[in-house]
Amino acid sequence: MKNSPRTIRCLFKTLSFSIILASALSTTSAFASPEMDRRYSLESIGALKSHDNVDGLFSDYVHEAIREYFSTQPRFLLQDLTRSDAVLSESKIQYSKLIDDEQVLSKVARVTRSATLLRTKIFKEGPRYRFTVDWLLAPKMEVISSEVFYLDEPKRGESLGSEEIKSQLSGALDRLIRKIPFSGNLTGRDRDSVTLNVGDSSGIKKGDTLIVGTIEEVKRHPLLKAIVEWRIVQTGKIQVEQVDRGLTFGRVIEEEPSRPVARLNKLLQVIAQPDPVAQATVTPDPSLAAMPERLDPPRYGWISAGILAGNLGRQTSNAAGTAGWDGGGYGGGARAEAQLWLNRQWFVEGMLSYGLYGYSQTQLVTGAAGAESSTATLFQQRIGVGYSYLPGSDFFAAKSWVKLGTQSSAYTLARNASEQLNPITFSGLYLGLGGDLPLRSGWGAQMNLNFGLTNSAKETTGVFGNATSATHVDFYAGVFKQIKPRLLFRMGLNFTGQGSDYATGATISHRSLSITPSWVMLF
Repeated sequence: MKNSPRTIRCLFKTLSFSIILASALSTTSAFASPEMDRRYSLESIGALKSHDNVDGLFSDYVHEAIREYFSTQPRFLLQDLTRSDAVLSESKIQYSKLIDDEQVLSKVARVTRSATLLRTKIFKEGPRYRFTVDWLLAPKMEVISSEVFYLDEPKRGESLGSEEIKSQLSGALDRLIRKIPFSGNLTGRDRDSVTLNVGDSSGIKKGDTLIVGTIEEVKRHPLLKAIVEWRIVQTGKIQVEQVDRGLTFGRVIEEEPSRPVARLNKLLQVIAQPDPVAQATVTPDPSLAAMPERLDPPRYGWISAGILAGNLGRQTSNAAGTAGWDGGGYGGGARAEAQLWLNRQWFVEGMLSYGLYGYSQTQLVTGAAGAESSTATLFQQRIGVGYSYLPGSDFFAAKSWVKLGTQSSAYTLARNASEQLNPITFSGLYLGLGGDLPLRSGWGAQMNLNFGLTNSAKETTGVFGNATSATHVDFYAGVFKQIKPRLLFRMGLNFTGQGSDYATGATISHRSLSITPSWVMLF
């Protein structure tokens, strides 16, 4: 087929440009200065009233759990947001929308003098509840870190205990805070004497050596407003002389001449005091522990690869329906898809699919077998931009979407004018509609419909002449299983159909129905 190489090259150029552009925009950076250490001191936290989709069932539990947790964390000052919560709850705008509004949250942080805010959302999904906790940095509400955990719905006759909620939320807050690469700040320096806002609750003991540093660079996703990378450089070492519950006192024993230890430098590491038996070992602070991958939610999109197995069909007919051919065959192939999230709603995506089928045909009226028996291929490509609608104000809950882009389906067939066989390509703009619905135990359902808005059909050498009109539709319905938070298995049925009409009244139609198992990796 003459147009296939050119079409493929065009698609890859478009995808390459999109990837390069996305990479160029993927992060923005802020660079080292005393202001950086001040901005990320993270000393005060305001905990917003939680939102859930079960009539506020968890609000009091979450409030009490957060209050108890920070009563044992002297590093942070928990601000009182009672009055702000009351104002937001009485607003005519839904609370679920207000806690996602950057301007509203910025005002709350300013009024309550909170450097950071905690936002908790709970959603009932089948027999379990999903808790999402976001730690936001004022005033632009950058996502410092996020954490997700689940609780099973209690069995009949049982209740969900407050202690279980407190225990799970406490663990989630520990993991949330451990995702940042420092565990405290220097609160002051007088000559060689320094103080830090962490104490023995962090495992620090007299005689330990502390490694401190300054934030040199913070990379943020420009659209998701999430911190994706920290770069901190060492400025010196401190010998611990005294420790109490919430403070550590020490003296500077080593520092970089070009980067002296200064107020608001960050505590990076604790080196335990050597004992008589063992040599000194470097013990990372528990708050610097690496997080398991399952606790780090995907931020940028997904890629999918799988196979397809099914059949291909083709039919031609003259205006009167008294002559034509009906053919098809079975086969399989491969399919790859990718989606890049530009922000919480907008995304771009692409798809490539290739199938190889045995092909034979019979006369439409008499049923006599044709002389042509060969192979046929179907190569499909699609690229577009889409918008997701999230009625629950949660990125990973049930959602629907609308897409717009270009698509092409190229059928390679034997050339046999006497049996009305000829390669043909259908292409044009498409509009897509669909959605997915999480069910239970990691299972979910998904459906997608793409139908052509502007369609064309072009044969290599016209059997019936130039097409006067064409149609193009693609429908998918299936289920998915969450194997891991970053890995899904998807299985469904995919139908694609195209047709073209000609001035003589003749028609050509193509169709394919395939089972499409695939693996989806989120990143």
